[in-house]
Amino acid sequence: TFGAKSTLMLSWAGGDSRSVVAGRHDTLIRERARQVRGFGKPLLLRYRWEMDRPNLRATMWSPADYIAMWKHVRAIFAAEGVRNVSWVWCPTIEGFERGEAPAFYPGDDMVDWVCVDVYSGARFVPLGEHLKPFFAWTATHPTKPVMIGEFGVARAWDSDTRAAWIRNGAAVFKANPQVKAV
Repeated sequence: TFGAKSTLMLSWAGGDSRSVVAGRHDTLIRERARQVRGFGKPLLLRYRWEMDRPNLRATMWSPADYIAMWKHVRAIFAAEGVRNVSWVWCPTIEGFERGEAPAFYPGDDMVDWVCVDVYSGARFVPLGEHLKPFFAWTATHPTKPVMIGEFGVARAWDSDTRAAWIRNGAAVFKANPQVKAV
């Protein structure tokens, strides 16, 4: 069960953006919308997170296709009377570093929370440095609460370095008051 101060976040991978927009999954989407509505409590929906990953290009097709999919799913949820969902848009930090993630943004009218997943992999980067391009982008959307969806550091680094990277997260998040959830 969830406590009074807990909010459930669902991460839903979705499917091929063009098949979703074509309506091939509408029955399933309507069913999920009714289930979410039936949950009866506020929840966060992180729909097709990390859409900017290179390995998803074959199913996302393009930022325009992704945005059309997002809007299609939201329209079905609205038609089903779902009012207890906050929509979380969540690309990767690498997408911000490459400058690709913003093109996938469906728009302030379609997104309730902006989010990022951030991992330090083979190239060790301090968390605060890693987040700089994302925080610069969020500054252009000041009315949106910010969430760090996932974060971590690769096992390639020794345990003391990994622990320090994770511990540093608290300081980074406190220094950036736009971060409302982790």
